[in-house]
Amino acid sequence: MYRQPYSMHLQLTNCMFGRQIEAQLIIDFLLHAKPHGGEDLEVLPIVGQSQVGKSTLVAHICEDERVHGYFSEILFFRIHGSTNDEVATFRKGCEIKHQNHMSNFNLDRRLVVIESIGDLNEDAWNRMYSAIKQFAPSGSKIIVTSQSDNIVKFGTTQALTLKHLSCEAYWYFFKTLTFGSMDPEMHPRFTHLAMEIAKTMNSSLTGANTTARLLRENFDIHFWCKVLNYLRRSFQKHVSRFGEHPMDLLYQNRPTHHIARMVTPSEDFVVHHQRQCSSEEEVPQITLEDVVFGSVKPHGKFEVLVWMSRIPPYYSYVYTFLGELTTRSINFFISKISKPTPLVMEDRLSRVLLRAQVIIDEATGRRISSQAMVQQLHFLRDAMHRGYYMLDTFRDAQKKLKEVFDELSSMILAVKELVVFLTSYP
Repeated sequence: MYRQPYSMHLQLTNCMFGRQIEAQLIIDFLLHAKPHGGEDLEVLPIVGQSQVGKSTLVAHICEDERVHGYFSEILFFRIHGSTNDEVATFRKGCEIKHQNHMSNFNLDRRLVVIESIGDLNEDAWNRMYSAIKQFAPSGSKIIVTSQSDNIVKFGTTQALTLKHLSCEAYWYFFKTLTFGSMDPEMHPRFTHLAMEIAKTMNSSLTGANTTARLLRENFDIHFWCKVLNYLRRSFQKHVSRFGEHPMDLLYQNRPTHHIARMVTPSEDFVVHHQRQCSSEEEVPQITLEDVVFGSVKPHGKFEVLVWMSRIPPYYSYVYTFLGELTTRSINFFISKISKPTPLVMEDRLSRVLLRAQVIIDEATGRRISSQAMVQQLHFLRDAMHRGYYMLDTFRDAQKKLKEVFDELSSMILAVKELVVFLTSYP
């Protein structure tokens, strides 16, 4: 019986997977011309969770020859929030991804891709849209991507919502990456373990790439069993304690607690933050495999390289970790503000504010030479003042109190270095 050569892993590693329908919808939008023209520019919003593949999909579309031939210029702009500075420098901040130098008046169209990292408010959008209209003639198009569905209202056509791969598609993707040029049917025990490992990862594309590479480089049945047991134990522990899979928190760019090392001695970490780096930016030398599966034991706050994509836009994915000492130092504060209910919110806020006051008083009595710690202390003090003001002024406004909780949570996490300093200072 004829079998297809098992070289598909090379294609999956170097091209986009599983987005053919979405890609065609975007291309149809870009190449479709309005019958009667008009001055307004057409806008396509693309919404989806972190790491679902929005940037990869758009980059793939921008490489299509039909899109190259239709637009004279393709511009890219990444906005991290809705700050006046970013919006004011919009045109200068645009990166040119493609230029068509053919002298054809029909090509006087531009495609502008806006990648919104934060929450893009309506005022910032209106200013950017006005700026685009000043240099983009009729027939130009705009694609805006974001994790927030707030951008849906900016569209002139139905928004495209990207979801994670189905279980079946994810298994095909993971299996192909894991076995590489080998035939999985020749290794039934490994195939069973790979399927069980894939089930633990909640359709994470970065998880598929990093774990598949690890398994492929360690093709040993005992090692695979160890990896499966480790992943099951870690994720079940997280779900039982926090009620959510850690990947769900990462998709929302929220701190993920208790990512443990598989090797002995075991140690817990917190993924405090994640970011994407362009191919021009420097990335950490320490990899996720080094920390979780290897012998590297960083301390305090440190960054790790999770995955370097081989396909456009060639992003590298970086996690910021907090070591076990830092995690324990701030655990008290996190427990004080986790999952507050209306009945106890006011009391918990009072207790957190009192604890913040203790830290400020203790730090004030010490000689702190680090400007970063001084600045963090200032942030904490400012948050504490606002917290007391809100507590005294809006005791009956539960919504306002919750906003203070969220802000204090972020602020207390931001002063993790200060807490470590105070606990280790003689």
